[in-house]
Amino acid sequence: PAATAAVQLDDEVLNRCEESFRASDQDRRRSQAKNYAVHGIIGIVCRHDIPLFVANLTDPGERHHYTVALLRKVMQQLPPTATLGVLYDIGCQLDRAIRKHGYMPELIGRISWATSVLHAYGHQWACQLTYHPRKRIGFGLTNGEGCERVWAWMSDLIPTERLMAHHRRLFALEGHLQHLGLQHRLTLGRWLDRQLKQTQLCEQEALGLLRKCGFTEPALPLLVDIHKHLDLVSRIQQQQPEVVSLAEQLGILRILNSVRDQVQKQDVPYLTALSRCLVLKEQVVSRLVGRNFEFDIINRYKRGHDEEGPSKGRLGTTGIVKVQEKIVRRDAACRRAIQKYNTAAAALRDLEPRPTWATIETMPALITPQQAMDTTVDADIWYLLWFDATGSPPPLWFSSETARKGIRMLLQRDRCSEEHARLLEEAQHLKTWLQELLQAALAACQSAPSTFIHSALIGY
Repeated sequence: PAATAAVQLDDEVLNRCEESFRASDQDRRRSQAKNYAVHGIIGIVCRHDIPLFVANLTDPGERHHYTVALLRKVMQQLPPTATLGVLYDIGCQLDRAIRKHGYMPELIGRISWATSVLHAYGHQWACQLTYHPRKRIGFGLTNGEGCERVWAWMSDLIPTERLMAHHRRLFALEGHLQHLGLQHRLTLGRWLDRQLKQTQLCEQEALGLLRKCGFTEPALPLLVDIHKHLDLVSRIQQQQPEVVSLAEQLGILRILNSVRDQVQKQDVPYLTALSRCLVLKEQVVSRLVGRNFEFDIINRYKRGHDEEGPSKGRLGTTGIVKVQEKIVRRDAACRRAIQKYNTAAAALRDLEPRPTWATIETMPALITPQQAMDTTVDADIWYLLWFDATGSPPPLWFSSETARKGIRMLLQRDRCSEEHARLLEEAQHLKTWLQELLQAALAACQSAPSTFIHSALIGY
């Protein structure tokens, strides 16, 4: 995709994303803290799940320099004007680090960052809206889980590698990766056909729901307004020193004192209850994210789609029992947190008197068991609270479920259009590649020095 810079998020949002993934990675880091020369492997694959480059991890965890080295290696193989879309579980963190510390200064303008789809729940909602590939232009329907699928296909090597010498291990890994790459290249035609059918179904679904919502055209101005506000925030953040200096000159302290006096005149009990609901809602989201990380330990072993099927051969019965015990404990904590929040939200709805600006649309909604299981980027669980003491009505995307669905379907339609155009272009490239291979094979047949070699080439 064309390189597009993401809106610069506040450091507090990105720090929470980092803490979320760091907390989920603590157990693995402790298990890898032993004196091993190699702690694992890290790789980069294309969107067709073909491994490109792989490196050994000599430190516990995935440090930034591994990813930077792999990206440099890939960019060396591309034309100097080529752009690259990178999907990474912590793409938001690496994007910030590259801009902050000056990694790859010559490549910053050629790389667009996004987070992988299946691990988006570990990020803050503002981060998901900025870095989720379904919300970003140019990524189509690529989900960024190619590495997970490659590791699942290679998990058969785990038991045997534990007894291998260093060079034998490298030989086995290289041979298996080359085999996977060859198999995927030979089936690119079927992959393109399958992706094209899925894209058409996805686009038909989006268009059908758009017609039902009636937001085919009105949803577009909503998105334009949102992007305008995001661009305004980005410009303000870039000019932060000048804004702060100007605010001090204008007497920001007097303005804050005036706002404080206005807030004190409002209904203090209602604001207190509203703040408590916000804190409880954040606790619920945090616990649900932690539970999903536990589920992911089991789910990652089911993504290979191999013949063995069950994950017991991958994780082991003991490992599955331990993970299930953690999930049970987290489920109990999640239920208690949801019950606490629902009690506070119900009490807030019954609280009298309440301010005139406190309408039903702006009050926190109750969480149902079905909503608790859904932590996708478009789930209602991410919507926190809306507070505006001026009495202005909430925006349409917040108060109307129909508007939210229309915006989601409009984005889905756009991503399907991008994916369709990319698949057609890739099909043309595949056709050109096969024609070149055929011409080379025919030329080799004509210039074969012996009948035996000529027969072998004809059979090939």
